[in-house]
Amino acid sequence: MYRDYKKKFQNSVIPDVKRVNLYYDILSPYSWLCFEILTRYKSKWRNMDLRLKPLSQEDVLKGAGNQLPGNVPIKMQYILQDLARLGKYHQVPFKIPADLKDVMYVKGSRPAMLFITAVDMENPEYTEELSRQLWLRVWGKDEGITTDDDISQAASKAGISNELVVKCLNKAKEPDVSARFKVYTDEALSLGAFGTPTIVIHNSGKKEMIFGSDRLDIVANFIGETYEGPLNDLSKIKQ
Repeated sequence: MYRDYKKKFQNSVIPDVKRVNLYYDILSPYSWLCFEILTRYKSKWRNMDLRLKPLSQEDVLKGAGNQLPGNVPIKMQYILQDLARLGKYHQVPFKIPADLKDVMYVKGSRPAMLFITAVDMENPEYTEELSRQLWLRVWGKDEGITTDDDISQAASKAGISNELVVKCLNKAKEPDVSARFKVYTDEALSLGAFGTPTIVIHNSGKKEMIFGSDRLDIVANFIGETYEGPLNDLSKIKQ
């Protein structure tokens, strides 16, 4: 019996797990695309320890001397067409907000991102689904993400209790949440981020920074896995 157990243990494959940090902001539709694909691969890539890092896209852009693509009209025109194609291919239900400038330049996402940060600090098991539900609101249904009511509706759909919603709405206004939010933003900038999504792979003391949602085959290569397309059958989106 011991020999059988020993043989089984020796033949088992213990994966060399690499930490993969995803730095994101709900204001970025490409971050949503990247997020959905990476979370689908969580169950397939044994070598990946995926960690979600909510931050401020605005502060990353400012810190890197970059700007939103909406400032370049011809680029924005292409992006809108690109999102339609990518959404169909990856089964991510993009719906461009009717007043895109208001969403991107006036309202922004800070209240939602601070709430995600508060939830991540209190009950991180909800971070993934809460982020998804907020993305669905702003980029899937053209709904708000800035008022307490907007955020509470998304949180409820993510399975968060009313008690925890109220607690985190209050916590989101506290200095420690703002400090954590800034830490992730500064961390991304220190690693070379200039926008979102930014992926950082930690492997044997080394760090690889990869920008965008269209380099996931490279991510797979760095962690010793295989990219097999969008895995639409593993989609977690429930509207």
